[in-house]
Amino acid sequence: MLQSIRSVLFSEPSPSLPPVVAPAQKQGLVLLDDITCGTHYAALNTAAVGSGFNAMSKRRPFLRPLSLRNSIPNPPSARLSWGRLMQEMAQPENVSLPVSTFLMHLSVVEKQVEFICGEIEQNGESAVVLQHSARMRQAAKQMAQLGIAALFALDKVAQVTNSTYFVRNSVLLRGLLHEIQNGGSPLVTREGRMAVPDLPQRRPPTRKHVQLPCMIECRGKEHKAVVTNISAGGVGLETGMPLAPRSTVVIEIGERCLAGTVVWHRGNSAGIKFERTLKDEDPLLAI
Repeated sequence: MLQSIRSVLFSEPSPSLPPVVAPAQKQGLVLLDDITCGTHYAALNTAAVGSGFNAMSKRRPFLRPLSLRNSIPNPPSARLSWGRLMQEMAQPENVSLPVSTFLMHLSVVEKQVEFICGEIEQNGESAVVLQHSARMRQAAKQMAQLGIAALFALDKVAQVTNSTYFVRNSVLLRGLLHEIQNGGSPLVTREGRMAVPDLPQRRPPTRKHVQLPCMIECRGKEHKAVVTNISAGGVGLETGMPLAPRSTVVIEIGERCLAGTVVWHRGNSAGIKFERTLKDEDPLLAI
């Protein structure tokens, strides 16, 4: 008895263990990261569209305005879970609503881009600037305001979870959107080129292991290959055809043709970076 008491009183304190995250909470945190990351990319593309609108409306140099179609922002695939997640985290409406509003407004941004690009194709850029400058300025201001509000709301949620992973993204994006709100075009260079920066904090894309037969076309030659893994940014291949780094290829998977660049090649294996990142809801990522 005395020995057992001494062992309790005089034994070294056991090291503190990290808190165990319940499975449901862990799932919620992963979901929160998905929505935050996706919303940040949507805000970055929104900044590109707003910069282009402001540049055109103020008659600043802006080359290839039809390329704004490549910057149409897409909401994160997990957006439909946002309301439920905020209820589970007991967050008030003034935190959850700005994010939902911004993500819903992205469909409006797409329609605005398509309208302006359609008008340019039909009537020319000069006529569009003359007729729709006020409309573009107002659209850029509204999308920037909604984006800023959503980023502040996400920052508040991050404080609740003690997460600082995406802080630098938020600082960069809020700066860009504030400038656009005030009529600036921070992502259009003086020469009129669109210059979209990389976000400083990016989640590594989820890479799925697959076995998909495909065809590779490189420098006019075709060769059979197998896709061994796929993510939104690219694929890994097993191929007998030597692929030189930085060469351009076309990958045919079923009925899909995807352009990309060879980023590495070792033996029979190669890595291809897509020319355009796949959307979260792309069927290839659901295989």
